[in-house]
Amino acid sequence: MAADTNIRPGTNKAKQSQVLEVIEQNKLKYAAALNVSSSQVPWVWISEIERNRTTISTYIPDHIITIDHKQKCVVLTILGTRVYPAPQPLDIIMDLVGTTEPFLGGEGHAGMVFGTRNLVATAVPKVVSELEKHPGYSLLILGYSLGAGLAQLLTMELELGKSNDRLPSGTEITTIGYGSPPVFTSNTTIPILENIFLVQNNNDGISGASLRNVNDVFLKTSAIDKLNYKRRLLLKMLLSDVNPDEFQETIEKNNITLSNFDLTDTKDGVEWIDFSELTNEDQKSNYEEIVEDEESDDDTFHVEEDIWQEVDRVVSNIPLSEEPYLHHVGETFLVIKRKDDNSDAEVKNYQGLNQTDLFSQQLLFS
Repeated sequence: MAADTNIRPGTNKAKQSQVLEVIEQNKLKYAAALNVSSSQVPWVWISEIERNRTTISTYIPDHIITIDHKQKCVVLTILGTRVYPAPQPLDIIMDLVGTTEPFLGGEGHAGMVFGTRNLVATAVPKVVSELEKHPGYSLLILGYSLGAGLAQLLTMELELGKSNDRLPSGTEITTIGYGSPPVFTSNTTIPILENIFLVQNNNDGISGASLRNVNDVFLKTSAIDKLNYKRRLLLKMLLSDVNPDEFQETIEKNNITLSNFDLTDTKDGVEWIDFSELTNEDQKSNYEEIVEDEESDDDTFHVEEDIWQEVDRVVSNIPLSEEPYLHHVGETFLVIKRKDDNSDAEVKNYQGLNQTDLFSQQLLFS
């Protein structure tokens, strides 16, 4: 993304007296990447501008305002969790503070609620100023990862909160979030905004990344571990809905190694797997053993029904988490899938709370 690769480099290493100069240079690169004048990038905020903001309650997420005259819109881009050129710890902390905080009559992801409040204080006045300078322009909010979660909450605030009164009358808002976590819950009604569009890669599980779901996965994993199943059985269970022929093609294509792991027993009896000593021959022999011995009549790996019933029983009895399920507030949820590098992308369209909850209510692993 042009914003990430052009705006952030060099800021983390710059002396405080040089930060604004580095950002100005980066802004020129960013404008060139967008093929616009630097005057069309009136505002850039990078956290190094004020390094004394050391808690998420005061931390302002990185963001940029761009003016798109062709589309007649003011664009607010909220950047995602910074990992390049160096990690930003407060971005990561903001992601991980997954408890909830009061927000617009409900509860929001706490870290992102703090970030949204600080965007309201810092970015929104700049957005309003640009909208007033350009009558009739709409507002486009873009975000990815952490920025996508913040974009959802900020759009709620601009549509349903007190900040709505600050926008010029009749301002249209469109929000597009890429790889967004769920962000909001309520004991009454979950607002679903038709102007929020969420885009998700088919292999990305961040759409269900909430404290509730992470805790559920941990408890379920612990419950299954206590059944003391052999690793060979666990592998068959993982592959139970996979066609062995298709799986073999994937193994050969990606040179994946499966087995003959080195095992060590911990004091509490948990079996740990060391992947460091794997070989192609190990993979081949183990794969052939599983496929030849365990392939069922319906061309899948066979696991006895009583095993599945036992697993279902233990995971169904885990204690309920005190953390609430969080939801997406966008009406449209697009999932993009590409079978291989040579095929066109397939896009599935999910609409409304019932369908977006298919992604927000569980943590998916691809």
